[in-house]
Amino acid sequence: MAERHEGYCTLCHSRCGSITLVENARMFGVEPHTGHPTGGALCAKGRPADTQMRAPFPAWRQRPRT
Repeated sequence: MAERHEGYCTLCHSRCGSITLVENARMFGVEPHTGHPTGGALCAKGRPADTQMRAPFPAWRQRPRT
């Protein structure tokens, strides 16, 4: 069963409210947090955050994930 963690996106200065979906200790989705003061929206940087985490070699990672 998926867990839902409330928080905010740190990819830009807006700090949009987000709900991170986690299953088996792995992030698999991001949704906008409708109760957050930013208005319940995620910008273009925040929406694909889950796919950035699953990328095999993101720009900042120098070696494979173990």
